[in-house]
Amino acid sequence: MYNIGFSTVYDLKKQKGKLVQFVADSGLGKETGGRKTLKDGKSTDLDKVLIMWLKVRVREGVEISGNMDKEQARIFHKELGLPYQCDYSTGWLRRFMERHGLRLRAVCGEKSAADNEAAAAFADEFTKLVSGE
Repeated sequence: MYNIGFSTVYDLKKQKGKLVQFVADSGLGKETGGRKTLKDGKSTDLDKVLIMWLKVRVREGVEISGNMDKEQARIFHKELGLPYQCDYSTGWLRRFMERHGLRLRAVCGEKSAADNEAAAAFADEFTKLVSGE
């Protein structure tokens, strides 16, 4: 009917939990439409912390540039003590954004007030993640 092979259907059923989790985490916008794999990056900890940082900044109404993302990734890389080197290039940023269904958007209109509770929760979560709890 949809011209899909049996192995593809089997793989989709097998990965149902991962697919549902990915959709829940990403918010399933148009940005995720072209994604064909669920491969993780080298460091899921770095990805989680960077996504939390991005969400806090968006809630605060801060306009985020690609250079800010890359610089923050370098900072988190050092703080997490990751054992590998990474240039955090434009290509890395593009793959990171595609992997998580994100995109950079310009903030228009009134900027929302800072969410102090979310910032405190981010700081607590980041401290736990770095200390390995």
